[in-house]
Amino acid sequence: MSDDKKTTKPDKDLDGKDLEKTETVDETTTVGTDADDVITKFDIVFDDADDTVDAASDDHSDDSDDIDEADDKTDATDATTDTDKTDATGAEPADSKSTDAKPAAKPTTKPVEVVEAESTAKHIDREIRHRNEFKFKTYPTLALKHASYASDRKGGDVLHDVNMEFYARKTHAVLVDAENEHAAVMGLLSGLMRPTDGKVMFKSQELLELMPQEYRGHFVGMIPQRYALLPYLSAVQNIVMTMEASGRNFLKAKPILATELLEGVGFPDEKNDVPVSELLEIDRRKAAIARALACEPAVILADEPVAQLGDDGRDEVMKLLRSLTRKDDHCVVIVTEDRELAKSCDYTYTL
Repeated sequence: MSDDKKTTKPDKDLDGKDLEKTETVDETTTVGTDADDVITKFDIVFDDADDTVDAASDDHSDDSDDIDEADDKTDATDATTDTDKTDATGAEPADSKSTDAKPAAKPTTKPVEVVEAESTAKHIDREIRHRNEFKFKTYPTLALKHASYASDRKGGDVLHDVNMEFYARKTHAVLVDAENEHAAVMGLLSGLMRPTDGKVMFKSQELLELMPQEYRGHFVGMIPQRYALLPYLSAVQNIVMTMEASGRNFLKAKPILATELLEGVGFPDEKNDVPVSELLEIDRRKAAIARALACEPAVILADEPVAQLGDDGRDEVMKLLRSLTRKDDHCVVIVTEDRELAKSCDYTYTL
C-alpha cells in the first residue's frame, strides 16, 4: 500500500483573516481489492482566537435562525391576541427579538391605611411606658347604673343615683346602715325589685330584658339570711328541689350532683340525709352555699353569710366564698352591715 499525501499548512506571512482552518486533503490511491485498506487522515490547524470566536458566532447565528423560525410560528398563532396588546396610538407590539422589551407591569394595590388602629396602639404603648402599673378594665358581671329605688312615690328614695360594679373572680361588699337599704340592694341585684330610675345591668344586658326565671335560675345564686333551706328536708333534697325549679337540664342524676356539691363545700358526708333542722349552724351555711351553686351561676349574692357565727365559723365561710372566685370565676357580692366583714373583701361600696 502506498499513500501520496499533499498537505497545506498556514503560512506565517498571511494575515489573521486568511489564517482559516486548513484541512489536510488526502488523495488516496488504493492498491489491491480490499476496501478496508482505505485510510483517510485529517489534520486540523486552528489559527488564532479570532477564528474561534467567528466559528462560535456562526454556530450562534445558526441557532438564532432556528429560534427566529420558531418565534415566527408562535407569532402567527398568536396573531388574534396581538390587537389586545397594541397601545392607544395603534402601534404594534414590540418584536420578540428586541432586547429592550420589558414585561407588562403587574397591577399594584395600595395598602390599606389603618390610622385609627395605629393611633390606638401608640397610645397604649405610651401608657405602658409612662406608668408603673397598667390595668385593662374588664366588663362588670353585674352593675347598678344610676339606680334609684323608692318604696312609694310619696316618700323619699331609699337608694338614690347609685353606681356599683361587680366583677368576676372578686369578692365585693355592699355596706348598708338600715334595714330598708339592705332589702333594696338585695331586691335590685336579685331581680325581685325594679329600680324607679336607672338600670341594673347583667354583663351587657339590662336586667329587665331577661325573664326573672331565666336570671335567677341560670345566672345568680342567692344565699338568703333566713329561709335559705327548708328545715324538714335534708341538704341533698333541698339542692335537688332547687335544680328542678330552675328548669335546666343536667348531665348527671340530680342526687349525685347534689352530693358532689356538698362535698365541694366541706359538708360532712354522714349528714347528707339528715333534716336541716338538726344540723349545726355552720353546716347549714355550707348547705346554703352548695344550694346557691346548684345551677352554676355567674353571681353569688349573699345576705349576711356569717351572721350568728363564731370566729372560726366566720373565717371558714369567708375562706369558702373566696375560693369560689378562684375556682370557677364566680362574682361574689355580700350585702352586710358588718364593717369587719366588708374590709375583708376585695371591693367595698358604702351607701
